[in-house]
Amino acid sequence: MKMAILKTRLDQFVRQSFLPTDSADLRLKKVALTLVPLIIGPAAFVWGWIYCLLGHFLSGSIPMSYSIVSAISLAHFFKTKETRFIQHSQLILVLLLPFLLMWSLGGFSAGSMVMIWAIFAPVAALMFLDKRSAMMWFLMYLALILVSVLIDDTLSEQVAPLPDWARLIFYLMNLGCGSAGLYMLLLFAFSEEKRLSEINLRIAASAFESDEGILVTNAGNEILRVNRAFSAITGFSPEEVVGRDPAMLGSGRHGAEFFSAMWKAISRNGTWEGDIWNRRKNGDDFPAHLIITAIKDSDGLVTNYVGTFSDVTERMQSEARLNDAHQRMASLLNSMAEGAYGVDLDGNCTFVNQSFLRILGYQSADEVVGRKMHGLIHHSHADGSPYPSRDCKMYKAYRQNRNVQVDDEVFWTRDGNPIPVEYWSQPIRSDNVVQGAVATFVDITERKRAEENLRITASVFDISQEAIFITDAENRIIDVNPAFSRITGYRSEEVIGRDPGMLGSGDQTKEFYEAMWRELKTNKSWRGEVWNRRKNGEIYPEILSISVLCGADGEVLRYVAVFSDISNLKEHEAELNRIARFDALTGIPNRILLADRMKQAIAQTAREQNMMALCYLDLDGFKPINDTLGHQAGDEVLVEIARRIGDTIRGGDTSARLGGDEFVVLLLGLSKGEECVATLERLLESIAQPILVGDKPVTVSASIGVSIYPMDDEDPDTLLRHADQAMYIAKQSGKNRFHIYDVSLDRRARDQNEFLKSIRYALEHDQFELHYQPKINLRTRELVGVEGLIRWRHPDRGLLSPAEFMRHIENTGLDIETGQWVTATALDQIDQWRKQGVDIEVSINISGYHLESPGFVEKLKDQLRRYPGMPSGTLQIEVLETVALNDINIVRDIIGACHELGVGFALDDFGTGYSSLSYLSGLPVDVLKIDQSFVRDMLEDKGDRAIVQGIVALAQAFERQTVAEGIETAAQYQMLLDMGCELGQGYAIARPMPASEIAKWRTASGKPESTLQADRPEG
Repeated sequence: MKMAILKTRLDQFVRQSFLPTDSADLRLKKVALTLVPLIIGPAAFVWGWIYCLLGHFLSGSIPMSYSIVSAISLAHFFKTKETRFIQHSQLILVLLLPFLLMWSLGGFSAGSMVMIWAIFAPVAALMFLDKRSAMMWFLMYLALILVSVLIDDTLSEQVAPLPDWARLIFYLMNLGCGSAGLYMLLLFAFSEEKRLSEINLRIAASAFESDEGILVTNAGNEILRVNRAFSAITGFSPEEVVGRDPAMLGSGRHGAEFFSAMWKAISRNGTWEGDIWNRRKNGDDFPAHLIITAIKDSDGLVTNYVGTFSDVTERMQSEARLNDAHQRMASLLNSMAEGAYGVDLDGNCTFVNQSFLRILGYQSADEVVGRKMHGLIHHSHADGSPYPSRDCKMYKAYRQNRNVQVDDEVFWTRDGNPIPVEYWSQPIRSDNVVQGAVATFVDITERKRAEENLRITASVFDISQEAIFITDAENRIIDVNPAFSRITGYRSEEVIGRDPGMLGSGDQTKEFYEAMWRELKTNKSWRGEVWNRRKNGEIYPEILSISVLCGADGEVLRYVAVFSDISNLKEHEAELNRIARFDALTGIPNRILLADRMKQAIAQTAREQNMMALCYLDLDGFKPINDTLGHQAGDEVLVEIARRIGDTIRGGDTSARLGGDEFVVLLLGLSKGEECVATLERLLESIAQPILVGDKPVTVSASIGVSIYPMDDEDPDTLLRHADQAMYIAKQSGKNRFHIYDVSLDRRARDQNEFLKSIRYALEHDQFELHYQPKINLRTRELVGVEGLIRWRHPDRGLLSPAEFMRHIENTGLDIETGQWVTATALDQIDQWRKQGVDIEVSINISGYHLESPGFVEKLKDQLRRYPGMPSGTLQIEVLETVALNDINIVRDIIGACHELGVGFALDDFGTGYSSLSYLSGLPVDVLKIDQSFVRDMLEDKGDRAIVQGIVALAQAFERQTVAEGIETAAQYQMLLDMGCELGQGYAIARPMPASEIAKWRTASGKPESTLQADRPEG
């Protein structure tokens, strides 16, 4: 601003000091005054000639005309209200005075007219032109006055001359008027000169006293004048530079291109401004800010150049320092991992750093600088919902001149993706006035994720039902969770800092712990069962897992132990064992314990060489009670019958419930078979007594079948089967009676032989088919396999299920042949499916007789050899639980050999046999299949439900898969899922179907049918 004011003053000074004033109006006036002498000369001669012809005719009209013109001119001057009215009035008086004098003397001559114009011209020039032009025009019009005298003398010879005295007076008056005009001209010129000089002196004093150096050159670029500041800055005195070219100040740092561009700018724009390096008198270079202005005359020609400059060494040093500071700040900003940006008071971006661009996905700062930051990146709450800029915490803070930190908002990337950020902002102040703000931010996505993980971990730690404690490298407890206190009874403050050995029960040996620490050192983890002691002294079992946490250098940092109280599991195992061996409803031995008791009884009888009677009881009339009075009434009847049986037999005898309304009684120590008759009669009598159910008496009876050992087979199953057959005879004979098995059963044996013949015929003539029932994952409803079930397409009786013919071939050669046919058919179907791109596990039922037959494994290997490349586990063999227990060592070896062939094993109808937990743990079976009788009744029968739940828990404990058979309702399906049973099959899922329909069913469904099929046993 200071340089601009100085430049204006200098321009005014130079123009008034070195150039005449000029304008378009002035040029027009110059042209007009130049034409006057060219017109007046010829006009004087013409006037003289006319005057000679017309004489004094015009002598009256001409003065009058001039008077009118002068009056009009005077009126015009008054109308315009010029500020120089005095000068105009003087001009009019000068013009009118000669007119009036000449008119009073008797007329005008040509010479007098010229003289009048000669007086007007210089006065007008003085008033409207500059002083030098006025002087030039005055001299020109003096010559015209002389010409007018000559003209007047020449023309006066042709008219009557004036008297000499009159002419003398006229000339004297003209001379006086001219002298007065000249006096006024000179007076005005000198006063104007003085006025302009005073103005110039004031301007020069103002400009040349400036702190900026000033030099004025002519058009040839020779220095005409400099000020004191010029000498102070450069060291040169005015005498040393006047008349010289300013190039003498050059430093040599700028090339020809620089000066060429500078003079081009001056030529084009009339001015140039910029920084330039000059050289002082002492040889030092210094930077200067220079303004050069060209001064032009009225014709547009350059007459002078004015240069003003100032030493900007300090400014450039400051700028250099500022630039260095800026570079350091930029380097600092760009080295920051945090994003940084600035905004002005309007919220426009002023700068960003590289981390800003990287985090938010921008390529360059040009994409962001100058734009509204709130709308661009910074306008959302933590949940991504937008808010207006007036609510922005950052904007509010810096407009209130305070800092702010926000850790719960979202920024938006260039691609429109939200990222959680934490940012800090503080105002940018200049002279303690807020100019904007700078903000830094970090992407806290990973921190949020880590915080969430920590929160989840802490939540798991706190809400886990398993006890957790953490020790340091010296095995001192440093933290425990609430479950630890709940299980052990110790509060956290009671155990922190102590060794976990405080929990020991003393049941584990020193060798046990040494082995545990060896495994921890080797594998960094250990898992096992231990017995520990609660705070109240109670000893309890727990499953304990210990993990070792190591640092990057492999050094142990922490031990994390997780354990759960398995007291309930142990109790459940005991309960399961009890349930597995005792009937849940009546409390007497069940089928499993009965099998064990039968073996013991046979051994005892053989040892004592006496007899044993196996009595198979089936209640008569029980079903109507169950149907009419309900299951509760039926259960009460069964409990009462079991009590009466127990009261009737001796202490060494055994009673057992097989299921439903079927019971078995073992009568030991008989010397002959007939001795059991009295007991049987007492049983029939006791059972037939009325039973009070609620307030209603009900009556049932029993049909009893008896087989005698050793008169009958020594095999328990055979004894049981013969007793069953005898029971049917008793029932057919009128009920409420007993029947002892004898040779009369041979008749049935003959019928059996005829049936076996028809089966062999069916086998030879391809009347058998395999139908496949899908097995699914109950949770995901995905198909996991199928069970191949044999069907007999009988020419007369239609499609028969296995229950209608398979029991007739048990323990016969046909049993083995049929099993081989089933195996071959299943393998062939597996191969066909594999060729179609379908891999399905197929399980088949193999009888115990077939399984234990000589060469079973070799024959199976030969069959598998026909299908090379068949994946392991595609074929699974199902054997009855009772079969597997006949000779567990032989069966275990067979199962192991089959596993080597890639064939899996499942224990079918689990829960109906008599296996103990030790037997089960010794069998390498893969799957336990829960018998459908338990699944079918588990919704109504608490005992069956407990058995199913126990089997699932048992399978989990032994790490076996469980498959529930006979799922017929959605409620059964859901209850199995709730119990943790993952696999199942049954009519609620799909009925057995031909192989051709499996793929179609797999595509179309695989989910439990919404409309359950009619209840019927599977087979």
